[in-house]
Amino acid sequence: MAPAGDRGSARWAAVRHADDHVHLVATLVRQDGPTVWPSNDIRRCQAVARELEVRLGLRPGGPVRDGAGRD
Repeated sequence: MAPAGDRGSARWAAVRHADDHVHLVATLVRQDGPTVWPSNDIRRCQAVARELEVRLGLRPGGPVRDGAGRD
């Protein structure tokens, strides 16, 4: 989302508040001011989450579904 030094990317933070999971929060405003209008963000975020789970040896999250995170 935001490579180091890229002022045109959205900023994000990861919060680990338990041993078994992490929450990611991303802004929808770039550091240089314009709004980010994500497209197909649910699927892309789930794909990145799956890659991180494998790379970091984490337990996989739930199944990918439409409307994920909008319960």
